[in-house]
Amino acid sequence: MKIKQIILSTVFMLIISSVIVYAPEIEECRYGQLNVRLSLGWNLIYGFVHPDQIADFLDTKHIKAIYALIPTTQQYASFYPEVDRNIQHIDDDILINTATWVYLDKEEGERTYCLKADIIPFEERPLSRGWNLFGMTPDMINILIDSGSCTIEKMAGWDSYQKKWTVIDADTLSDETLNQSGTKINWWTYVFAGLSDNSQDIGKGIAIKVTNECKLSRLRADPPPLPNNYSG
Repeated sequence: MKIKQIILSTVFMLIISSVIVYAPEIEECRYGQLNVRLSLGWNLIYGFVHPDQIADFLDTKHIKAIYALIPTTQQYASFYPEVDRNIQHIDDDILINTATWVYLDKEEGERTYCLKADIIPFEERPLSRGWNLFGMTPDMINILIDSGSCTIEKMAGWDSYQKKWTVIDADTLSDETLNQSGTKINWWTYVFAGLSDNSQDIGKGIAIKVTNECKLSRLRADPPPLPNNYSG
């Protein structure tokens, strides 16, 4: 029940007596910290569940709301300032490694925030059927990511400045774009490659829609076979 220990205890005691709580003290970022840019309006941020995670001088009064997606119901649940009792239906490991919606009434620029639990490697995080808000973490940078056991229908990125989604699916990218050195790659491989090549995406969230319960994986890049049976 680690993630329930992230929430302000007094808030939980008033609203949900059945959920374990914590006292939100910023002692040190013992689980690590990430930098993100916080824009006016809605931001999609990895592992952010309470304003007290901010480690620098942000006036947290400008954080007005935090929502999490319950993957199994495809519905949102409030995390702050009020805690929706349905939040307890989200598995702790999923919740701490998901991306949440964070609303600010003021532009704050780049800020540092503390993680409240160890990062679960991306290939160990389960995805539910439908949309999932997936957090970009350092272990996803500069590697090849594949669909694993997932059948990916769509992926989407949130533009916190223009306040809109950019949705990508199999029909979005041209064959010319997907042809890499004469070999056509999967569209999701192309999207993941763009994300994993940019460290500025760490801490952000992306939306992934899958048809089944599944997990992503690392894309294997095996070298060519030895020439023992080569007939060319």
